Amino acid sequence: MFTIEVLHTLNHVSVAEWDSLTCPDFPFADFDHLHALEVTGCAGPDMGWLPVYLLVRNESGDLVAATYCYVKSHGYGEFIFDYAWSQAYARAGRDYYPKLVSAVPYTPATGPKVLVRHDAPRDLLEGLIADEMKSIAQRAGCSSVHSLFLPQEHLKHYESKGYLLRHSFQYHWFNKNYSTFDDFLNALKSKRRRQIQLERRQLNQTPGLTLETRTGKQLSEEDADLMARFYLDTNEKWGSIPCLSREFFRTIFQTMGDRIVLFVATLEGERVAAALNFKKGKKMFGRYWGTLREIKHLHFELCYYQAIEHCINNNLNVYEAGAQGEHKIPRGFSPQLTYSAHHIADEQFVDPIERFLEQEKRFIDEQFKEWTPHLPYI
Repeated sequence: MFTIEVLHTLNHVSVAEWDSLTCPDFPFADFDHLHALEVTGCAGPDMGWLPVYLLVRNESGDLVAATYCYVKSHGYGEFIFDYAWSQAYARAGRDYYPKLVSAVPYTPATGPKVLVRHDAPRDLLEGLIADEMKSIAQRAGCSSVHSLFLPQEHLKHYESKGYLLRHSFQYHWFNKNYSTFDDFLNALKSKRRRQIQLERRQLNQTPGLTLETRTGKQLSEEDADLMARFYLDTNEKWGSIPCLSREFFRTIFQTMGDRIVLFVATLEGERVAAALNFKKGKKMFGRYWGTLREIKHLHFELCYYQAIEHCINNNLNVYEAGAQGEHKIPRGFSPQLTYSAHHIADEQFVDPIERFLEQEKRFIDEQFKEWTPHLPYI
């Protein structure tokens, strides 16, 4: 009924064919984004991300489902941390790497990892791909399969195939039919409302500082180079490994301008900070930020308040501001569970990892209880 094709490049798939499967609210699985990572070498074998694309076709040869995976030789850039698992393998004298990971490289955003055409049977096809990933992992000598940042409604397809489910969490902002930023502020507890008003007021008093939103045809190669510079500077500042290149930023600014929102701060004629966001449908995702000057409250303004205001003004429902950051709670974000699914091939490790996941879930449940009194909304 269906045939499965395995590719290591998207060069043999048309943009229209791939994007006929993609989610209306998730830009990172779009052809333009995955292909940019691939062709610029940011997600390739030299970076420890060997692409594996599974394409499912029906009897007529039409593409009805697909997934994007990577054979990984390390655990960097996934944001679902399994270092304890790799250490357990090492102590047992076993190899944890390579492993097969279905995720958007360097992108902790929730969205479908199995893409299914709207008129195709998702239950059947997602289960088929979940099984096929196990087979590919076995043939490639992988210890395990990991599908990260899954929508909750997709978990059943993995659980039915014996995958272990893992809980983690992020902080998201939700648009509760606000008409203005003040509507949002009025929904907050007075202490939190005053805090945001104070931060914005103090920033607005910075002499010579202006803020600008750029998107679509307003974006230029100069904007891409600016964001690349900020990205590299931020990684250097924090001692992180920069995984994205100037060529990557130039590519996506050219091909994905309609899905990019760039907030830029200019001080006395010099562009000193920027925050890069992606949007599609009713969702926006914060990704990268950087600054040349330490200006009080500028990070909160560019990464949170400008984004929230943009969502309100453009009728977007959800803003995911990226991984980590408990300081997001007093600024209007709520902790939300995120999900991943894991197949462990070696039975020796299944029970210990399952116990680890149960303990982790209980710990997260307790954290959510602790956060409840501190949530910012009335």
